[in-house]
Amino acid sequence: MLIVAILLMMSLLIPSVNSTRPIVKSVWAASLPSVDGKFTPGEWASPQIVFEVPPYPTSFLKTYVYFVNDNEKMYVMVDAVGDRTDDQLDEVLLEFGFTSTTIIAFRGFGGFMCASPGTNCRIPESVHGIVGYDISPNSAFAHKIYEVSIPLKYLVAAGQSVDFASPKAKVFHCPGGKGCNDLGSLGYDYSTERDNVWPKELVVSKIETWGILILASS
Repeated sequence: MLIVAILLMMSLLIPSVNSTRPIVKSVWAASLPSVDGKFTPGEWASPQIVFEVPPYPTSFLKTYVYFVNDNEKMYVMVDAVGDRTDDQLDEVLLEFGFTSTTIIAFRGFGGFMCASPGTNCRIPESVHGIVGYDISPNSAFAHKIYEVSIPLKYLVAAGQSVDFASPKAKVFHCPGGKGCNDLGSLGYDYSTERDNVWPKELVVSKIETWGILILASS
């Protein structure tokens, strides 16, 4: 009976994949990507989230989002090909878990390393992120690239699933002016104020509008 009770409790914590909610998958990492702000060919599989019209509105920022994991960490790369200006207030925001949220947010010029909470970092300790400004297989024009590695202790174990979303959210101090009411999201471009909310109809307070991220197992 105790084992049944424990399994029932676990099922309440892990989102069901039998759902109408959008699902993205983190691919098993045969070799780990380098968190260096560069999109090295062969490091990443196919993008799991693509922001292109349709169905996104005219305010979208053309972006490709990739996920890979091993048994210890998950790696995310946000290839914001539509953001061709290297602004300090460009940023990216990832939220994992609906009831107990892990927030990963960072911003800055290309080359900025986010290794501990600070002015341009909103991350748990031991998360490592970097802002890049370079070309990629998705665009020959220099643009913002964000890479981050996240220990699975902040998410779920490999082979399990976690609620995932990227809202418009003001996670940093903003000095005023354009964009200060929004910020955040899966690629925010300060110059054009374009951004990407995911899922498209996200309401942060409603779990049924969040996505589900499934982490591969070995």
